[in-house]
Amino acid sequence: MKKTKKILAAILAAAVAVTGLPTTQLHAEGLQTEDSVRAVAESPVLELKFEENLKDTSASDTQVTAKRLVGTVFEDASGSLDFVEGRNGGKALSFDGKTYLDLGKNEALSPSKLTLSLWIKPNAALTGEQVITWNKPNWDQEGWYLSLKANTGAIVLTAGGNYQANVAGDVNVLFPTGEWTHLAVTYDSDTKKALIYRNGIQQTVTMGGNAGGGAISPCPTVQKSIGWNGENYHTPSLNAAVDEYCLYDTVLSAKSIIELYQQGGGAWDDTADV
Repeated sequence: MKKTKKILAAILAAAVAVTGLPTTQLHAEGLQTEDSVRAVAESPVLELKFEENLKDTSASDTQVTAKRLVGTVFEDASGSLDFVEGRNGGKALSFDGKTYLDLGKNEALSPSKLTLSLWIKPNAALTGEQVITWNKPNWDQEGWYLSLKANTGAIVLTAGGNYQANVAGDVNVLFPTGEWTHLAVTYDSDTKKALIYRNGIQQTVTMGGNAGGGAISPCPTVQKSIGWNGENYHTPSLNAAVDEYCLYDTVLSAKSIIELYQQGGGAWDDTADV
């Protein structure tokens, strides 16, 4: 219990220092659930470390290819990728707003229960909608996608239909240019519950859209991608470096999100007690 209290105290302190939000707007749900799923015991269905390559180091071994928009045509970009200094001593992949990653049509990348964890460092102030991952035919149909928005809220996770989880705020405050920030989202199709974390801190989430939707299906005919909004919209947009991109087919606990954050080099003072 003492360790749990230390973690909670550290989270609340970090929340005030980093986001400026009052602690009453932040949640620590799940921190005391001892039987919740732990990240160290789970294997991702997609794991991209970007160590000078696009290899999926998970057991799925998804074949990942890079494409770049040249004029109105997408060309293979595997030989011209920009690998930059990563979050924790290795490498990361920098997206330039015209390049995206094609993940194929693997059904495992659209699980009904999911956790997505990644580090992101914007190359410039974020504008418009920056799509992190897309796994839908259209925005309001089956599947799911995650994006950052500069015009209508900061973080948006959309599940089946147009059922959305939104984190409000200034996207460029939450994700400063040139700085690494950890982002993690979880979603459960059964409960239609989404949790969103920034640097291990659970954010205030507003649910909206079609309450009759919300279920995520495998979408076996849909091309999955990173940094692109799919075949129907055809627009790459992500202008940021990405590192340690991991997708799990289960809902990880808050403790597990903290572990992923710390494993990526994130740290805070956990010596305080409450």
